[in-house]
Amino acid sequence: MAGVRLHAVTALMFVLGSWAIARLSAPDASPAHARAATPPHVHRDRRVTPDTSRKHAAPSEAADATRATTTFDVTFLHVHTRELLPVVGDVRAARLSRFLRCRATGAERPMATRPFTIARLMATRFGAHRIDVLSGYRSDKFNETLRKKGHQVAAHSRHVRGEALDFRLDGVEPRDLARAVGQIHEGGVGIYESGFVHVDVGPARRWRGL
Repeated sequence: MAGVRLHAVTALMFVLGSWAIARLSAPDASPAHARAATPPHVHRDRRVTPDTSRKHAAPSEAADATRATTTFDVTFLHVHTRELLPVVGDVRAARLSRFLRCRATGAERPMATRPFTIARLMATRFGAHRIDVLSGYRSDKFNETLRKKGHQVAAHSRHVRGEALDFRLDGVEPRDLARAVGQIHEGGVGIYESGFVHVDVGPARRWRGL
């Protein structure tokens, strides 16, 4: 009986030993073994990460980065409304009419561009970067109010027609400014001792005011 048990134990050990040898010699492709063979810090995902450097910036971003700063020829300042009109190149008629509107009523009308152009030419001649505007368009109502208050305002002023501009340049004497305007302008030119020059597109004439 004891011999039979010994034989069975021996046979079992032989089977287990054969299984162990076969297990060790055979390649193991189980998922667990494959994951263990790869270090935990190594990423197996080979997808390409998009390049977000400046060389691949969107066209609009590249344009913003290279856009030059605008340099204005001159800036107009309306001394009564305190509005600014930076100017470079041509000025649209609607923009000019808005800037030179009646300061009392807010009414607008198409403005003659010649007085405005004369002011810009004077700024260039005297090296001024700012032009102070005292009056552009004046409504009939406002013009009459000024006339009744004793201001030197004509009943049929060219300002009412949108054909005149009163302006001054800082550091430039009115007489010098008026003389320079008269050299290139054939319309109306008035010089006022209060410190400004009147320019209009009416008949050629010259006068001096207070």
